[in-house]
Amino acid sequence: MDQHRWLPSVTWGPEGPEAREHAAVFVLADARKVLVFGGSGYAPYLDPLNDAWSFDLESGTWSTAAMKGDIPGGGGSRKVAAVSARAAFLFGGYGFRSTPNAELFRVDFGDGSLTFTRVPQANPPPARSLHGFVYDDQADRFVLFGGVGLAPLDDLWTMKLDGGTAVWTQHSQAVGPSPRYGFFYCNDARRGRLLLFSGAQGTTSIDAARDTWALDLRSEPMTWALLSEGVSSPPGRRNGCMAFDPDESRLFVFGGTADGRSTEPGLFVLDARPGQEAWSLLKLDGEPPLRSSGMGFYDPATRLIYMGFGNTTREVFRDWTAIRY
Repeated sequence: MDQHRWLPSVTWGPEGPEAREHAAVFVLADARKVLVFGGSGYAPYLDPLNDAWSFDLESGTWSTAAMKGDIPGGGGSRKVAAVSARAAFLFGGYGFRSTPNAELFRVDFGDGSLTFTRVPQANPPPARSLHGFVYDDQADRFVLFGGVGLAPLDDLWTMKLDGGTAVWTQHSQAVGPSPRYGFFYCNDARRGRLLLFSGAQGTTSIDAARDTWALDLRSEPMTWALLSEGVSSPPGRRNGCMAFDPDESRLFVFGGTADGRSTEPGLFVLDARPGQEAWSLLKLDGEPPLRSSGMGFYDPATRLIYMGFGNTTREVFRDWTAIRY
């Protein structure tokens, strides 16, 4: 097991981005770079940010990234749905005073800069943040679930582009996850499934769910299946670090909070292969400090999972730490 471990953390000071949460992350694998846009900072807390940074995966160093076009206002939780290795779409999020929005942008990042194009919408979903948003390449459509606007949401939408306009359709659900936000999710594009774990079901009290669901993106209509619940799942939480390994179909979950004050311990991994779904607790040497509201990504070239940023009630983080497994 000694080959499975956390690698030494990469940390930085003023030469890199300030500590933050809920930023948008884009992986430019062929150029060995990761681009980070926006989020909200801690000085003061929830200060909307709209800066962009480029992290060199080989040298472990940061530089500012250029932005062009219809640059969004500052804020966090703009969810990323990648359509290729060089382009993605952003939907929703929050800005000043944590006000949610229903904005949609295309982002082209193949040259290492970020070029934003605001996309007009027909029948858009209500404003929200801390939601799920993915792209199904086989059906050439986007899928949106849940989040929080005026209250936690459990609505399911698809979107297709028609002549440059995003056309949205809401879908009814006989069975599915409860209204929730801040959940952990991923798009298993190879198997055509949106995977979802936990999240907050309340606002006054977090009331974290403790279940795992899969949405079959290829069925008509799309259908939810409950994969695990209760003792077969990790403790419920919201707003932690997550990353998905599409080669092995594994969702990694690190940190998050069940009470808004403390961080849940442990690194958990979901084996999401159909018919073999199971959660495991990974006890690996070199674990970085626990945190909530961080970010994660998968580097396909090295097959490393990265977790970083985020905060506790006493500390904020400017770091990336990779997992070798």
